[in-house]
Amino acid sequence: MSELPKVYVNKIEKDINNCQNNTYADQNNRISYDNILSNDRYSFNHVFDIYLQDGTKITSSIIRVSEDKILTIDNTWIDKKDIKSINEKM
Repeated sequence: MSELPKVYVNKIEKDINNCQNNTYADQNNRISYDNILSNDRYSFNHVFDIYLQDGTKITSSIIRVSEDKILTIDNTWIDKKDIKSINEKM
């Protein structure tokens, strides 16, 4: 059997946190809607997984946040009280 060539393997000396889910919540587990829409890009360029209290998952972009509802790009109004978590899709 012939000898295989040696391959250089770089040592990784830091934590890699790729593909982590982002949930926008504060210390009291309340969703911070200001953080969702405060990015530099246009809001419709962000795609979110919105999980509701009943287990339903909605994948859409958030266009507007009002006092008690959010509006998605699909023209769907969702009550804030029905939202369990929001994760941005990367």
